[in-house]
Amino acid sequence: MTASDLIHKIRAAFSEDIAKPPSITLRTGDALDDHAVPHAFDPIIDAVTDGYLETYPWGIAHLDADSWRHYLPQLADYAIRHFSRGTLVGEATVSSLCAPDRDPSRLATLTEWQEEAITQFLEFLAFTDGSAHQEEACRAIDEWWSPDAMYRPSSTRACDE
Repeated sequence: MTASDLIHKIRAAFSEDIAKPPSITLRTGDALDDHAVPHAFDPIIDAVTDGYLETYPWGIAHLDADSWRHYLPQLADYAIRHFSRGTLVGEATVSSLCAPDRDPSRLATLTEWQEEAITQFLEFLAFTDGSAHQEEACRAIDEWWSPDAMYRPSSTRACDE
């Protein structure tokens, strides 16, 4: 599967989530991360561009499940297009896919189709030569995304440590 095909698959799997405005924006999440006053959603300021993602990557830690699913395909798109560069956007995206998950769980809200798309995204980052996020992606796969991941019922690992 090409990078372009993978981006298309992820966007299709999350199309309903992308269509809904987020209740918490990355900009608001970033403000919360800095212990600042949160911002209301503004369709112009919060338009998702590469610059927006680069400015507020750590806001992802403060997103509720619906908002996380809204941004996840756009974050994955960025990480795929810049896979050979170690970006904060890629790092924050992969970190949000690691277990153990928060409470309430965001990972458990994904559909089977979304899980398949995210698994392929992580495999792309983990197993593509030149990927700057191989180690983090392997950790995420080991912890949650392989059929026998650490935090799933059995403990077989997908990547060697």
